[in-house]
Amino acid sequence: MANMILGDAYLMGRDGLEKDEKSGERLLKKASKLGSVEASFRLARHLETQKANKQAKSIYVALCEVKYAPAAFVLGVSYMRGTFTEKDLNLATSYLELAADAGHLYAKDWLAQSVIDSDVSYYQALKALLTRFVLKKRIEKLSRYDPNSDLIRLG
Repeated sequence: MANMILGDAYLMGRDGLEKDEKSGERLLKKASKLGSVEASFRLARHLETQKANKQAKSIYVALCEVKYAPAAFVLGVSYMRGTFTEKDLNLATSYLELAADAGHLYAKDWLAQSVIDSDVSYYQALKALLTRFVLKKRIEKLSRYDPNSDLIRLG
């Protein structure tokens, strides 16, 4: 855990440390190899900022294998938008469903919105709209009381 915290501090240049991306990345890799899911996720996010998308994607996929909801959400959104992966709505839906099944509230919200945006009956669209309304309230409450929760983590 110390490697992850120190690595993150180096990447961000905080807690009295000068920004040193090389040291930060090295420490996150070490923590990741020791089994820290959180360090792996932070490493992938950092690699994204460095445009090392292929490496970041492989880490996210590995994290999805252990059902880490924030990684599944990031991949789902990426496939939906085609940001650092090719656009693929089927894969996007699969990853968002994986995140939603693990309780990720924003993934559930994205899935509900995709129902609204598709060609469905008024009843299905209304049901999805109601789902989004309820989710927004849950997200708002969780953001207030547990802002670091993996259930609302965007990245």
